[in-house]
Amino acid sequence: MLTGNDIKALYELVKWRSSTSNDPRWSALCEKLEQMHHARNPGRLVFRIELPLEPVQLQHGNVTTDVRLAPTMNEYAGQPAWKRHLARKEVDRRIAELQPQFPQWECWVKKRRVPKPAHVTKKHKLVDARFVEQILDGTRRFVRVTRRSSGKHDEPSTDAIGGKIPIDRLKICGIIAGDSQKWLAREAVWEPVPRGEGSVIIEVFEG
Repeated sequence: MLTGNDIKALYELVKWRSSTSNDPRWSALCEKLEQMHHARNPGRLVFRIELPLEPVQLQHGNVTTDVRLAPTMNEYAGQPAWKRHLARKEVDRRIAELQPQFPQWECWVKKRRVPKPAHVTKKHKLVDARFVEQILDGTRRFVRVTRRSSGKHDEPSTDAIGGKIPIDRLKICGIIAGDSQKWLAREAVWEPVPRGEGSVIIEVFEG
């Protein structure tokens, strides 16, 4: 049986091999080994938020509507843009409320603004020139998304089980530097619970 040190050593070897090869299988193996290492030896917990599995009621103008804060990818695609906007605002509010409980939440990151020229999309839509932020350096972290539900989800990725909106807001709020593999390792977990007791837990650890 592989020990934590064995997994870490394999990860370092595969990481080096991945950096010298264009074969995507090395990168995929590197990501799996990193997830195994963090699952056995997670760093210090720096932030945690639990979001309901079922929709919550939010105000949209004079109307109260149901919005999912941690939707699966299918649910995310099914929500209109204005509901996604409401979900982001509500997740931001909940993150801000929790931040005082986690003194190590802030992630150090160094960015620069770079110009992006105007271009035409594949659908022939003109996108104006603008500035975009580019990460130069920062703290790498590990996020574990646990979906607690009565039924197991087929796709074992963090976005698919409800982490897409929360992870994006963690980046906006400065808890993670970025959501690419360079700045964030991920793990998707499913935990069975009785119907009606479900939730999605997002935990951020030092990388």
